[in-house]
Amino acid sequence: MDSSDIIDEIQHQLKGEIFIPDGKGGGKWVCKFKRVINDEGISDVLSIIYSFGVNKNIILGCLTHEEIYQRCNAIWKELAKYVVINGIKVGIDPKKRSILIKNIVYQIHSGLSRSEEGRESDQLSTASQRVEHYLKEDKPKQSGILNPLNIFRRNK
Repeated sequence: MDSSDIIDEIQHQLKGEIFIPDGKGGGKWVCKFKRVINDEGISDVLSIIYSFGVNKNIILGCLTHEEIYQRCNAIWKELAKYVVINGIKVGIDPKKRSILIKNIVYQIHSGLSRSEEGRESDQLSTASQRVEHYLKEDKPKQSGILNPLNIFRRNK
């Protein structure tokens, strides 16, 4: 999951949608819950998240636990300020302000935690190395006898 997946997930949850897999590696977003915020509010919330640098470089970076905490705390404060000032205008039920903010920040924290001490980057690097090793070492050997096209090849 990269940052666009985190942002996409937050956007759909704010719209009251959940992802239903189709069993073939795909799926679709289906509305299952009541919206907690209108489109203007969703746009503003996503803008706040982007403004704190939640992006692919951060996820693949090497953040410390303290840096993740500080970033999430700053996002929490900014979202809380936004919700208090604009909550009614963007359709947020005052009783659900707290849970809305927690949901967003916890998802961001979960995504950023993968970057703690470079874990996500290390995992991708290790996976890439395994694929490269597999491609180099496990290529089927083309022997002259077993390859039927060798009868057309010129011998040098």
